[in-house]
Amino acid sequence: MSSAPTTDLIDELTDLLEAEQRALLDGDLTGVTALAERKAALIAALDKAPIQPGDLHGLRAALDLNQTLLRGASDGIKAVAERLRALKRTRDTLETYGRDGKRETIPAHKTKTVEKRA
Repeated sequence: MSSAPTTDLIDELTDLLEAEQRALLDGDLTGVTALAERKAALIAALDKAPIQPGDLHGLRAALDLNQTLLRGASDGIKAVAERLRALKRTRDTLETYGRDGKRETIPAHKTKTVEKRA
């Protein structure tokens, strides 16, 4: 059986992981970031606490789930960034194929003047 301070740390970390999970599912990356420092402090405190075998089984599942959610959020952000880069390329250039079958890039002509009509 773990000591009361260790149990309190485990309970606090469990609550924090549940809050992190809710934030991830809600897409609240600011909330996830706000929890990161406290999570690191709790894990560091647990690292120094007397832990018995089996004390951390419940945390393992929560940590694994949150890791999966974090990976999904990261993949989503990367996909959005790539899509924005593709849209910028589309706006700035036209890619087509020439008579020889090779890809050609034609720069877009940008108008930097505004015509005012009365």
